[in-house]
Amino acid sequence: MKHLSPLVVCERTGAWAVALRAALGDAACLVYETRNFDDCRAALEAAPQGMAAIEAAAVDLEEMLSTVIELSRHGAPVVVLAARQFLPHETLFREAGAVQVVYSRRQAPLAARLFLRRAALAIPPSRPLPVEIWEHLPWPDARRPDAKGRDAD
Repeated sequence: MKHLSPLVVCERTGAWAVALRAALGDAACLVYETRNFDDCRAALEAAPQGMAAIEAAAVDLEEMLSTVIELSRHGAPVVVLAARQFLPHETLFREAGAVQVVYSRRQAPLAARLFLRRAALAIPPSRPLPVEIWEHLPWPDARRPDAKGRDAD
């Protein structure tokens, strides 16, 4: 069974990761837990098709927003995991690049569905890479490397 792209959960306690794993159920997912933003960035650099779920905390809100901006600029979808006290900041989180903001672990299925949709798009094609590339080039099919019985030049 193929594993989906990883979900990198950056939080202090691990409670959100537990809720997300439960919401993902039997999906073949890799959930990485990190406790700081540097480890979160490193995990996503190692797996560029991954997605991040980052906890909002009052003590490091500015650094969290900087991380959301940086990750979203590099193409990683980011879900912000926040307590209800951060409801007035939702627009700020979204402007920073968050694709979703969840305020309760009971909303973990919402984030899980988003992750599974993203991961389904990232599954590699079933055809060999050279065939995929040739499909998107402008020259005739006769020059394709898999064309049998034809001269390639």
